Amino acid sequence: MELAANNPIFRASITPPEQVMMANVSKLIFGTAIAAVAAVIVIEKPAQAQSGGWCAYYDEAFGGARNCGFVTLQQCLAEVRGVGGNCSPSPYYEAPNYYRYPPGYPY
Repeated sequence: MELAANNPIFRASITPPEQVMMANVSKLIFGTAIAAVAAVIVIEKPAQAQSGGWCAYYDEAFGGARNCGFVTLQQCLAEVRGVGGNCSPSPYYEAPNYYRYPPGYPY
């Protein structure tokens, strides 16, 4: 009776430890590369804090609070409706500075 280790059929299915280790290392390198590409796609540009154009001032008679995160006056009014308060333009608002294409620019 022949040993399994000496049988060519069984010997072909047994992988040496070096091959197993190389396969694991290459899987690790591939996974790391995929994770790095995903991180670059997801973390493309850091988010900037945005201050809206309108502030809601809540019930200032009792200490009050201020929330300056509203883009439109309608959003601000909807927030203060029913809880007491008022809206006014934000002192912190800075209009976005978009680059404008020159006239006649071929899109």
